Amino acid sequence: MSEVEDAISYVFMWHALSDACPKCQALNGKEWLDQDLFTHTVWDSVYGDVWDLDADHSLAHGAQQYNCRCQLEVRVAVELDELNEYAEFRELLRMF
Repeated sequence: MSEVEDAISYVFMWHALSDACPKCQALNGKEWLDQDLFTHTVWDSVYGDVWDLDADHSLAHGAQQYNCRCQLEVRVAVELDELNEYAEFRELLRMF
């Protein structure tokens, strides 16, 4: 992995509507921090594969997947302190 790849991580968060099924309600607000945007699915330790990242839809309902109105929020977290260039830039700013 490159230095930049080490500094970037992804946070996936499930959003269900108030009238969602019990399974989707159980996933509502759940975050997955240890997964990569460039894999094919988001995997949950209880429910298995829950989201198809390639097709961008829920896998919570098997063949009825297109009836699910849930959404998956994806956030990118960047740890700037992990980047040498940022540390050098920060030091340069301190000099002024």
